[in-house]
Amino acid sequence: MAIGDMQLTAVGNLTVDPELRFIPNGTPVAVFSIAVNAKEFDKSSGGYRDVDPSFVRVECWRSLAENVAESLTRGTRVIVSGRWRERHWVDGKTEEKRSGWTLTADSVGLDLTWVSIKPDAVRKSVRRKDAAPPDDPWASGSPKRPETADTSGGQPSGGFSDDPPF
Repeated sequence: MAIGDMQLTAVGNLTVDPELRFIPNGTPVAVFSIAVNAKEFDKSSGGYRDVDPSFVRVECWRSLAENVAESLTRGTRVIVSGRWRERHWVDGKTEEKRSGWTLTADSVGLDLTWVSIKPDAVRKSVRRKDAAPPDDPWASGSPKRPETADTSGGQPSGGFSDDPPF
């Protein structure tokens, strides 16, 4: 974690199934979004009312990415804790500068408020050596793991890519 990273915890429902890809050096990355639904007190009615949802883009790396892709589906209510960062890139087609906020997850768990799960139903995953985030999180991704390890450090041939993983 870098100095100045904003830690954030978000609770919401997956809006899509996680999409698992592999950057050229074989590192797995999964992305999905969650809808965070809030309620606010309405003084006139004396009750709570729904507020428009906020949508949070989440990215997971390495073993967390593979476990999330294997375990979660659209609609699952999760608690995501991680680093909230603004990303900047140049659109490859329009050459316009773009930015967007992403929650890079350090951990993802089920919200047990509305469901229960038995510990014996949970399969423990093997901790992988590659637990640190990659040097270039914006390298292009592929839905398949590369056959051989890439020695370019995850950089596309011809230089660096400013595009997001997907």
